[in-house]
Formats: sequence, C-alpha cells, structure tokens
Amino acid sequence: MINFKKLKFYTFLLLAFLSLIVVVYPFFRGYDVIYYKNLLEYFNIPELIYLGWIVLATATTMPISAPMVAGIIYFSFDKALLLTFVGIITGAIGVFYISKYLGKDFVKENYGIKSKTKIHLFNELMHKHSLAYVVLITCVYAFPSNLAYMIAGVTETSLLKLVIIVLIGHVGTAFAVGALVFGGLNSNITYILIGVAYLALINIIPIGLYHKEMKKLVLLIYNKKAYERFVKMEKLEKKIEKEVEKTEKKIKKEIFEDLIKK
Repeated sequence: MINFKKLKFYTFLLLAFLSLIVVVYPFFRGYDVIYYKNLLEYFNIPELIYLGWIVLATATTMPISAPMVAGIIYFSFDKALLLTFVGIITGAIGVFYISKYLGKDFVKENYGIKSKTKIHLFNELMHKHSLAYVVLITCVYAFPSNLAYMIAGVTETSLLKLVIIVLIGHVGTAFAVGALVFGGLNSNITYILIGVAYLALINIIPIGLYHKEMKKLVLLIYNKKAYERFVKMEKLEKKIEKEVEKTEKKIKKEIFEDLIKK
C-alpha cells in the first residue's frame, strides 16, 4: 500500500532541494542586470514578467538583487518596489501552503516520536523554536528566506505571523536593497544611508534576540552530543532560576511577617 504522507514528504524534500540549488543554474544568469532588463523590454507585459521573477526568487535561492536593479532602471523606484513587495508576499505564501500540504502531516507524525537521532532532534528543535528560526532565516540577508517559509509551513507557525515576519524581514530587506540601488544609481547619499541603516538593523536585532537558538542549531548540525549537553545545561539553569525565585519570595515573605510582628 502506498504511503501518501511519505510520498508527499519526499516530493516536498525534492522541491526544497531544487529550490536551494536553483541559484547554480546558468539559465538564471546570476547577477546579470542586462539580462533581466532585456527580458522586460522583450515582453509586452513587463510588469507580469518582473512579478514572476520576484515570486520565483522568493520561492528559491535565485538572486533578487539583479531583477530589482533592472526593475528600478526600467520602471521607477516606487513601481519596482511595489511590484517587488507583491511578488515577495505572493512567493512566501505560495511556499508556505505548498510546504504545509506536502510536508506537515509527515513531519507532525514524526514529531511525536521520541528518538535521539539527529533528524528527530532537528524536527523537535524546529517545532519548539519555529518562530525564532523563521524570523532569523527571513531577516538575516545571508540566509535563504525560502527555507524559513518551508519551516513555517511544516510547523505550527500561523499564516498571519508569517506575513508579519515577511513584511518586516524580507520586504524590509528588499526596501533596503532598493534604497541602496536607487541611491547608487542617482548618487543620493540619503537613500544609501537609509538602506545601510535598515539592512544593519534588520540583520543585527534577530541575531541578538535569538542567539541561543542559533547556537543550538549550529551545535546540532556539527556535534549532536554537544547539542544535548547544551540543552541539559539550559534546563538546569532554568531550574536553578526558578529555585532562586522561590527562595527569594520565601525570604521576602518571612521578612515581611517579622516586620508585622514587631
């Protein structure tokens, strides 16, 4: 009998793998701005072509910078930015629902299995800290954002939370890159400074907030035993903190009662 959950999950893994390696395909021409600009000039509906490229770039690891530069040159800064925002939201929601349909059932089923294998530990980590990883991967420019939308789809992250994260993170990053490009093309230092400042903030803040979750992921990838030790230490620290809080409350209560008696 065919296990459709497993079949859908393997299809999800295949699509995820292809989306992560699509950047190496020569067809997409990497950062060749002229290539994208020629495409826009060739077709009668350049807006739809541009929107399609942005959706594809959002759903894969295809560079978004080159199409954006071409869009800003061909259209205008405002129009290119608006189309980019629509494309990013559409692509993110698309990846979210495809991942949810293909992978969530199988991942959820396996999440209930208490095992010490690296795969099960990774699954557990993604479920416990799904919001943290979705924020980190979406906001930090070096990470492939489409991976965040896949994680959101197969975990319990709601669509509303995802859209908010995308608006702040991915759309915000696109705005920063657009401002840098526009500033560079027009020698406008104000736009360049705005782009640099926003890009710095949107990358630094999530790392500061979720540095422990990043450490856990790195440890799990490279050393399972080190990860397990770190988790045990974290639990112990939390337990000690609770005990300290209880003791402090008890001492304060005793002092208060003594003062009342006096």
